[in-house]
Amino acid sequence: MSLLTFQALLSIAGLELSRVRLYRHQEPTANPYKLWRDHPVDFEIYQSHQSRHRRIETNNYLASFVVTPSVETLFVGLYLSRGWRPVRPSDRYSAPTGWVGEYSEKNVFHEFEQQQLLAEFSGRLVIDWGPGTRAVLQHASRKIKPIIEIRRRFKEPEFPGFDGLRLKFVDLENLYPAWIAHLTSTRGVYLLICNKTGAQYVGSASGDNGFWGRWQQYAKDGHGGNVLMRQAGHMDFSISVLETARSVDGQDDIWRRETHWKDKLGTRAKSDAAEFQLNSN
Repeated sequence: MSLLTFQALLSIAGLELSRVRLYRHQEPTANPYKLWRDHPVDFEIYQSHQSRHRRIETNNYLASFVVTPSVETLFVGLYLSRGWRPVRPSDRYSAPTGWVGEYSEKNVFHEFEQQQLLAEFSGRLVIDWGPGTRAVLQHASRKIKPIIEIRRRFKEPEFPGFDGLRLKFVDLENLYPAWIAHLTSTRGVYLLICNKTGAQYVGSASGDNGFWGRWQQYAKDGHGGNVLMRQAGHMDFSISVLETARSVDGQDDIWRRETHWKDKLGTRAKSDAAEFQLNSN
């Protein structure tokens, strides 16, 4: 039994595949998912800015996708290009998520018209983009995209629980609000693992804003003040929760549990394998 593909859906809708380009929006500085979800007008302005080599010719279609915090490729709409022009200095624009549309002679501004065609699938249809995630703009006629899921309605994934939570530093800028609420209200001990070397760091979150408050420091600078992590010089770390604190636990209790996990996992940089241990005390 063959899988339903996005190309088949386009054909059923009466669209010529040669006139459709697929765009997978994933840009940390812009947070396209947040823009689409919370500020749709700003998302369309952001989407209209493209470099010249990514321009959509007049009367061709753009099938737009955004990457969710759980790394799904979510369909958000079909747009018809009514033409494009060079970007003007007056087109500079700042969105609520921090994205800034800068003037550049290399960029163009599209006049996109959102279509009602396939609108019922916006926020509901998830595809398998495939391994070529760096190729964000692709021809619909060349790259087959299997449909993974068509949901009954748009709904963000449920919080997976602390045992099932696996994040990277780069995920923290674009996390679901419900997940942030769980992380803000819970304190405890966590583990960082360098995805390049396997080096480990055990830390604790004992402040009023729980795990989220502590992890925001990593999202800002990549090391949260840790000397050995700063020396690593990159932000490619994964985060998981080792233990959540009880409501009656004070700061000293959490620190004792942090020490326990440092000893148990051997993360103190005191042995010959110090390059794999990121706790300095």
